[in-house]
Amino acid sequence: MSSASGSEQAWPSTRGSVPTGEGESVATASMGGIQRVRRALIVHRHLLFADALTRTLERMGLVTTTVTDPEVAVDAVLACSPHVALIEVGHRGRTGLSLASRIRAIDPDTPLIAVAPSAEPDVIVASRMAGFRSVVSNDMPLPRLLRVVEGALEDADRAGRHRGLRKRRDDRDHRDHDVAFRARQLTAREWDVLGLLVEGASGDDICERLGLRANTVRSHVQSILTKLQVHSRLEAAGLAVRCGLVPSRTADASR
Repeated sequence: MSSASGSEQAWPSTRGSVPTGEGESVATASMGGIQRVRRALIVHRHLLFADALTRTLERMGLVTTTVTDPEVAVDAVLACSPHVALIEVGHRGRTGLSLASRIRAIDPDTPLIAVAPSAEPDVIVASRMAGFRSVVSNDMPLPRLLRVVEGALEDADRAGRHRGLRKRRDDRDHRDHDVAFRARQLTAREWDVLGLLVEGASGDDICERLGLRANTVRSHVQSILTKLQVHSRLEAAGLAVRCGLVPSRTADASR
């Protein structure tokens, strides 16, 4: 790797051994108060270059996985779930472009950085079209490389938050659909009883207001609990209000 001119530091040399990870600091990101490890994947056929790049990222605190065979890169993505991947694209971008497409097919949110011998315009265009976020050259000064990686990690954090929001929304939609399906099994009389439970009516109140015997009311309540898959009258009433099955008395009074 060549040295950079001026005051900018060049990438570290390949002398010495690759860090083992013992005692090193690990970059973490706070997601809802939880600290999680940041991981990077390096795919590069030249071992010395890959080792130097590994040390650079580990000095940032990243836990790195390095592979020199592009054929095992997809398996590496599945195994380590990286927050950023740096992939060799080779001369004129021929190597690595198809690999980027394969990785994005299984993990579209992981930012990909192309590592090229030089930042030629045709390499940049081809890499962007293949799904790479950025292109770095072998002789890029170290501070610029770190800024590119940090930007990619920020993208990964945003993607992770969006995935979490999508999952919560999908879970909520599935849960609401499931509750609506269960509620459709209620009879007209059970709907009457459920509405009174939401109002906080006791068993005696329900008997009086609906003109039913106590045993009949108990039978209706038990049927409601079974169909809605809840365990108590209070839980049934809360589910009905939360999912909009029956309007709450408080909501009615506010209108």
